[in-house]
Amino acid sequence: MQEQAMEWSEEAMKVKDADIGYLWEPDYSSRLRKCVTLKDLLELTADYELLAGDALDIVRKMKPKDFNEWLAGDLKERKGRFAGEAYSKKYGAIALPAEMLNVSMVSMAYKAPFGTCYIRLKEMGKLVIKEGRIVVTLKDAKKPLHIRLPAKLHKKLQKMAVKNRVSMNHIIVNTLEITL
Repeated sequence: MQEQAMEWSEEAMKVKDADIGYLWEPDYSSRLRKCVTLKDLLELTADYELLAGDALDIVRKMKPKDFNEWLAGDLKERKGRFAGEAYSKKYGAIALPAEMLNVSMVSMAYKAPFGTCYIRLKEMGKLVIKEGRIVVTLKDAKKPLHIRLPAKLHKKLQKMAVKNRVSMNHIIVNTLEITL
C-alpha cells in the first residue's frame, strides 16, 4: 500500500460551532476515506473534535501498528465485509463518532440538513458544548418541536426536495416539525 499524505484544502480546517449554518453538511466521511497516514487521521479527527471527540480520543492513542490495523479493517468494511467485533469495539467511533451520529440520525429521519438539525437541537437544549465537544441528549421527549426556517431557506429546501425527489412531509409552511 502506497502511503502518501493527503492534501488539505482551505476548507479542511477545524470545525467550529459558528461555522455550522442551516445547510452545512459535514465532509468527515469523504475525508476519512482519503486518510492514508496516521497523521492524516489525527488531523481529520482534530479538525472535527467538536463533532467527533470520541474518534479523536482513540486516534490520539494510536501507534503506527494500530493505524495499520484500523486501515486494514476500514478497507474491509468499505468493501462490505465485516472487520470483526474486536475491530468494531476498538475503532468503531472513528467511522461513526457518537455525537455526530446522533445529529445525523435526526437529520436522516426528518430529511433535513445536518446543520439545521444541529442548530435546532442546540436551541432546544438537546445539544450542548462541553469542553469543546458536543453532547447530544435525545431521550425523554414528549411532544413535537418545531424548527422555524427563514422563508429564503425554506424555498431553497423546497427546490432541493423537488430536484432530488425527496419527501417534504415534515416541512410545512416554513416549519420543520421534529419529534425527538
